[in-house]
Amino acid sequence: MFFLKLLKNLLLFIAIPAALGLIFLIFKTPILSFAGDYLIKDDVLQKVDAAFVLSGQLEERLPEAKSAYDQGFTPQIICMGELVDPDIEVLGLEYNNAKLAQKVLWEMGVDSSVVLTLEKGTSTFEESEA
Repeated sequence: MFFLKLLKNLLLFIAIPAALGLIFLIFKTPILSFAGDYLIKDDVLQKVDAAFVLSGQLEERLPEAKSAYDQGFTPQIICMGELVDPDIEVLGLEYNNAKLAQKVLWEMGVDSSVVLTLEKGTSTFEESEA
């Protein structure tokens, strides 16, 4: 009797979670893809007074900001962030995230009068509060 109870507990606390974990590992790509598709909402772009480019992932964010500007969705781009990226600092450059994004947008052909900086915030939360 004791052995059966132990076996039942073993099944409940080890075998079932292990089986669920194995199922997740096998099907993780479709599960995560479904979750991502469910959570991400693509809104139709609308004209705005200014587009804010938060620091981080500039290689993805800056082309999107330029594209929005080129398509006439925004007359102004405001680059955020006061941190200096260590990779940039190693090169001897003293650009914080906002200045770096501004310079890259200029290099991408966006007019210098369009791109402003707001050199505040060390995180997405702080940048949203600025």
